Amino acid sequence: MSSRSPRPRALTEVSAADWVVELVGEFGSRVRGLLPSGFESYVRVLHPAWPTSAGAPDDREPLPWEAVAAITGARMHACVQFDALVGADRGEARDFEPAVGELPPTLVSALCEVLGKHTATPERCWFCLWDGYGWIAGSSSAAVLITTGAAPGRAVDTPPAFPAEIMSGPRVSLPGRDYILFEGPLAAAKELGWRRGELLSDAYPELDFDPADFEPQSPNLFWPHDHSWCVATEIDLDSTYVGGPQGLVDALVDDPRFEAWPAQLDDRVDAGGDEINT
Repeated sequence: MSSRSPRPRALTEVSAADWVVELVGEFGSRVRGLLPSGFESYVRVLHPAWPTSAGAPDDREPLPWEAVAAITGARMHACVQFDALVGADRGEARDFEPAVGELPPTLVSALCEVLGKHTATPERCWFCLWDGYGWIAGSSSAAVLITTGAAPGRAVDTPPAFPAEIMSGPRVSLPGRDYILFEGPLAAAKELGWRRGELLSDAYPELDFDPADFEPQSPNLFWPHDHSWCVATEIDLDSTYVGGPQGLVDALVDDPRFEAWPAQLDDRVDAGGDEINT
């Protein structure tokens, strides 16, 4: 029996997201432009930073921003921005790079573990995935170069990631972003992403693709059916934001697996928002 979590189900009916659409502010309007207003508290989870010159990606170890700040002499604070932290906004070398637009899988699992303790409906959650990822549309926007098997060196186009009724279906439309909506248990947050192996095995059965080849993508927005919290990982940001009860915020701030800071709806989220390290 597989130990993988259930996959989220893509939907052609998106009214479950109406409350988010109603309560999220204008695009670029600080934290309130990412998450619905009305939660008791908000928190910012920083994405780990990777050395940019430390060998192959699989060999690199991520660093918390606090460790980067110790190297650069910058100061950590709730509205810290990475460009200011490493001096990139002043033209200094950028020796570290945080994960942008995506929370690493290990932190998605850890976050879901905490979130599950702060909702009465963990078995029914909703997930939004930005529809602009190239792999979703498929074709030459996500061409794959075969490096092994029957045709090394051949580039093949990829089919769309989802059935036609999803590809042409309605979207959750927020200012500046459109999303495909999914439903599933909270654990399904780890199962969103490009199932390249399955798609290519079906499209090119004569080639030696591994059906298990999977590139996870953390949800861009997700929440439980009881609306007790909401999580946002905006595609252009290096932090994930969460709105919910104070107990959830306290749990994330206190959890050593996260580098988390309390946030406010009016906190800036842009690269120029760090007024201390600039």
